Amino acid sequence: RGAIGYPAKLDTKKEVFEDSILPYTSPYELLIEIIEEQLNSEVMCCVLEPTSLLEGNLVLGGALLLKRKGVTKSTTLSGEEIFYTDDDDALGNEGVLPRSM
Repeated sequence: RGAIGYPAKLDTKKEVFEDSILPYTSPYELLIEIIEEQLNSEVMCCVLEPTSLLEGNLVLGGALLLKRKGVTKSTTLSGEEIFYTDDDDALGNEGVLPRSM
């Protein structure tokens, strides 16, 4: 597994055989898992439109608007562990950061 620009991740035997939720119930479910796990994002909205130039054919095209998830971090204050999301963490990447476009 691995998205373009990211190192490949090899699944362990436990992940493949014990933790697997395969088969997916739909291609959409597979797409959502890829977006959440490999792109560390969530779908904000989706646009579908007919794109066929030929009458009688149904061909759809579209786009997804993704929101990158922040990195969950924790710190201890007065003996209590506090969890928060750091949206400015580059996740180890030198590429596009949130709100940089």
